[in-house]
Amino acid sequence: MLVGAALTLLALAAIDLRTQLLPDILTLPLLWAGLIYQLLIAPDMLESAVIGAIVGYGAMWCISMLYLLVTRHEGMGHGDFKLTAALGAWLGWEMLPLVMLIAAGTGAVCGLLSHALSPDLRGKPLPFGPWLALAGWCGLIAGDTLMSSYLSLFQP
Repeated sequence: MLVGAALTLLALAAIDLRTQLLPDILTLPLLWAGLIYQLLIAPDMLESAVIGAIVGYGAMWCISMLYLLVTRHEGMGHGDFKLTAALGAWLGWEMLPLVMLIAAGTGAVCGLLSHALSPDLRGKPLPFGPWLALAGWCGLIAGDTLMSSYLSLFQP
């Protein structure tokens, strides 16, 4: 199941780069597969997965609404909400802040670089899905190690 999740994230990243869409036909099964995985393989993580899915969707919705209020135009699609919910289902709510930090950080750096290197991209929207997918990959592959390293930054 983990290989399937990783391949789905790769497909979603490629699709979003090309079309700026994250299709429900991939995001919703990824969400359900994460919940089913937790139920069957790690039932002690099921509560965290359900909370992660809800918090992931809700956090992205809140960010999107805040952006809309400030700029008066949409800055994020609902596919990003669903992908974040799926990542919450696979990784649990505890991992979501780190996933969002990785996604936002890599997205910001790559966005700034692409705008600097390709002036014709200035003012054009860039997809967020690839960076969410990358952060999800990081979480699937090395989540515990990343979380320990991240938390150690705040230890005296």
